[in-house]
Amino acid sequence: MKHFELNIGARDTLKAKRRLGNIDSIEWVFRDISILYVEGQINETHELDLPGTAEIVMWFNLQGKSTFSNKDKSFSLDFATNEHNTFYSSGTKLCLTFEASTIQTFIILLPAKSFFDIGSVEHPVLKMFYQNFNSKEMTALFAQNQHIDFLLQTCISAAVSCKYENSLKRIFLFSKVAEMIVLQLESYKNDKEETKRYIKTEYDKERIVYAKDYLLKNIESPPSLKQLARASGINEFKLKKGFKELFGQTVYEYLSEVRLEIARNELPDRSKTISQIAFELGYSSLQHFSNSFKRKFGVAPGQLR
Repeated sequence: MKHFELNIGARDTLKAKRRLGNIDSIEWVFRDISILYVEGQINETHELDLPGTAEIVMWFNLQGKSTFSNKDKSFSLDFATNEHNTFYSSGTKLCLTFEASTIQTFIILLPAKSFFDIGSVEHPVLKMFYQNFNSKEMTALFAQNQHIDFLLQTCISAAVSCKYENSLKRIFLFSKVAEMIVLQLESYKNDKEETKRYIKTEYDKERIVYAKDYLLKNIESPPSLKQLARASGINEFKLKKGFKELFGQTVYEYLSEVRLEIARNELPDRSKTISQIAFELGYSSLQHFSNSFKRKFGVAPGQLR
């Protein structure tokens, strides 16, 4: 096992990159909030220590298997791919353990006061969390980890790829932290309302996440549902139902949303024409792309140039 300690940088670090063995991390620090994005391909278990200054930890495990715990292991939670939760850590030193695999994790660290100033204890889930927080015990916001749906994925991606500078970046990142609190609570509500479960095993979940990744790798010429199911090693029925359960959208709703989000990010860069962007994203015609974009964002693609 490889062991590293990550020391959070100075206040107001708007982007700091670090290399810890085979793990790359990016860090943003502003106000009293720290944001970490960790990714890498590791061949053995890695243990990463975080400083014991943060009271609230918002954890988004995008890829790989990881465990969050305090140093004496009296409190720990395991995360599979595409799961999230939030914890009150009581200010103790924290340990993150990543199993050998491709890993990708997004973490927000902040004081309890800031978290509850952004959120509201009037919300029933936050109210319960606040009561546990007042008891000074380590506790999780949700009894079970929740799925990271498309909206949460988009929010995280926007934060990681933020191109604003200085004060605008601080405002933007703060807005994303607030948005993620809202989306965490919304994903919990949606999960509770879902009655029938189609994802029965961890293998089913891994296959559906694989299907999502395969779909995005072939975004220019996406496979049919039948082809996607075959490539993913599950039947078409389970793919359709399980994908909607895990990501909150059908396969092609998800594909459409991702295409349009990519287009919105690429359009201000004039190195590509609008037609190039449209065809690289798999649209059959410029008109189809323009109509879809305007329906989604209320403006024509050309207005973002």
